[in-house]
Amino acid sequence: MKISIIIATYNAAKTLWRCLESIVRQMTEECELLVIDGGSTDGTQDIIEEYKEHIAYTISEQDAGVYDAWNKGIKMAKGQWITFIGADDVLLPHAIEHYMTFLKEEGDDFDIICGKLHFVNEGGKVLRDVGEPWNWHKMAHRKLKFAHPGMLHNRRCFERIGFFDIQYKICADSDFLQRLGPNTKAGFINEYLVNMQEGGISDSFACIREGHAIRKKNKIVSNLSNNWDFLLITMKFVIKKIVRK
Repeated sequence: MKISIIIATYNAAKTLWRCLESIVRQMTEECELLVIDGGSTDGTQDIIEEYKEHIAYTISEQDAGVYDAWNKGIKMAKGQWITFIGADDVLLPHAIEHYMTFLKEEGDDFDIICGKLHFVNEGGKVLRDVGEPWNWHKMAHRKLKFAHPGMLHNRRCFERIGFFDIQYKICADSDFLQRLGPNTKAGFINEYLVNMQEGGISDSFACIREGHAIRKKNKIVSNLSNNWDFLLITMKFVIKKIVRK
């Protein structure tokens, strides 16, 4: 098994079918799909049942949030590479083909492999694009244009530094990448791999505050720089909210 795709769900019936369909239509024997549900009550389980022939593992039980669900998936995954797709995201056509081609041509000696993605609204309209080669300095200073969905993680990373820290409810993926450290060996696929639906808890002041606390804990920049970045990002967030209104 080469790639494990993990989806965390909770009352995601509105979008899950679209996400699953985008994945199963391009899966190969070298891929597996895991769906970890937090005890949904809205019909999510009916959709999972409909796609059960394509799902290697699924469970539905109360959890401590998306990162707790991801950790459960990691423990059951059999792939050398693990990626996480949101229940309201879409894996773009040929994404798995791009993964496989990169691994065949560039090899497996990477910690993470990044790609590009579109941020879209609920209707699928592209709002903006992100994705560039990994750069520790730019990431530490919040200048790296990337997002987590579709990123491949080598299993050895979880074996080396552990799983996602579930005390963080919004930015545990950023905490994980910071814990990997400046010597992270990263690859880059210069293709669009995912449509990521914008909004939700990640588009909130709570996310900004948690990100600030994580950077302080991991000491990837000075406190002065961290506080200054926090101020700038908060100002941009407020301006964005005003413009939207």
